[in-house]
Amino acid sequence: EMKTLFYRPFQTLSFLLDYHLWRLNPAGYHLTNILLHSLVGVCVFLLVGMLLRTRSEAKKSHEKWAFLAALLFLVHPAHTEAVAYISGRADVLAGLFCLLSLLAYICFRNSVSIKEKSIWYTGSILGFLCAILSKESALAGIAIFISYDLIDYRKIGKRFSKTAYLPFLGIIIIYGVVRALTH
Repeated sequence: EMKTLFYRPFQTLSFLLDYHLWRLNPAGYHLTNILLHSLVGVCVFLLVGMLLRTRSEAKKSHEKWAFLAALLFLVHPAHTEAVAYISGRADVLAGLFCLLSLLAYICFRNSVSIKEKSIWYTGSILGFLCAILSKESALAGIAIFISYDLIDYRKIGKRFSKTAYLPFLGIIIIYGVVRALTH
């Protein structure tokens, strides 16, 4: 039995789906990486647009900057390995789920109705869990939520509840315990 330091079931599941679709044709695996990377680019566009929209009234201006940020992200050479190498899939998946989780978290913080808040909050928690199950480095995602709250809420003078972090911390603790027991 081969032991590994990694526990990445979402990466394994994506390879299983690729195998089902493409068998051993590497072009299909690369296509999947490119499509996933493109989805991350869409998330970058949405995130930058969302962050700028709250700061500016000029709609066209923030869309232009969001598009440029997403385009720069998509073509930046730093992402070459994650996209070009099939084994880099974990980075792309973790990035996608982290961004989806952050987008949902921001929507949760900005929602007014309890129903909307609970939907966005649940989505954020699920995205965070999927990110961790894609790559371990996603555990740092909670720092992004805290940073967002510190910057955003200080700027606009709102108070926020720190209990919103408890499910994320719970996921981190459970993940750590499971990894310690299975390694």
